[in-house]
Amino acid sequence: MKHYVNRYPDEFKIRIVKEYMTTDVSRKELANKYGFGDGGTLNKWIRIFGGGISEKIEPQVLRAMSEERKTSKKADDQQARIKQLEQALAQEQLKTEALNTMIDIAEEQFNISIRKKAGSKR
Repeated sequence: MKHYVNRYPDEFKIRIVKEYMTTDVSRKELANKYGFGDGGTLNKWIRIFGGGISEKIEPQVLRAMSEERKTSKKADDQQARIKQLEQALAQEQLKTEALNTMIDIAEEQFNISIRKKAGSKR
């Protein structure tokens, strides 16, 4: 199986990316029309050449793309933070359960009241 490195010229790739960004044609339709693989190839080209054709794309399209990237990254960061906090909460719940169990065992074995009674004054 041969591997083609840089099989298509950059001008061709930029033209395809521009066509994708300025029309309603899907990635798969473009891939079939020009015969360059699949939608994943176009995604790669968009990442590489998307910024290089900014002067050819309408400003509102660029703003929308930029906002989408920011929103996506922010959502990913928030999801990662939520997962981290959930893990920390689970650890603290286990720790609290262990401490409560330890206090229960100590009160039972030594016949002393370790927990402070609610409403008691010093």
